[in-house]
Amino acid sequence: MDGETASAGVQRRYGDKGDCFMTRIRDLTNTDLIFLSDSQDVQALKEHLGGTLVQKYDSFFVKIIEGDYSEVWGMYGIIPFEAKYTYRLI
Repeated sequence: MDGETASAGVQRRYGDKGDCFMTRIRDLTNTDLIFLSDSQDVQALKEHLGGTLVQKYDSFFVKIIEGDYSEVWGMYGIIPFEAKYTYRLI
């Protein structure tokens, strides 16, 4: 989210690996996000993005523009309860 301000409900957390944007699922306001929980779709996304950070999440909310991921949020588990947290990866 370089150059962007965090929207309402999105929190910035600072950890040992830098800052991280997180929000509850109910606070995601981008209606273009697609939920991925199918194991084949999740694995394809993990392979596409690479790195160790993305490997720990079980499902994702993604936005695709012109065939590439423009926004990716990772989530633990595969049931998107409104109170669950999701973490901005891209």
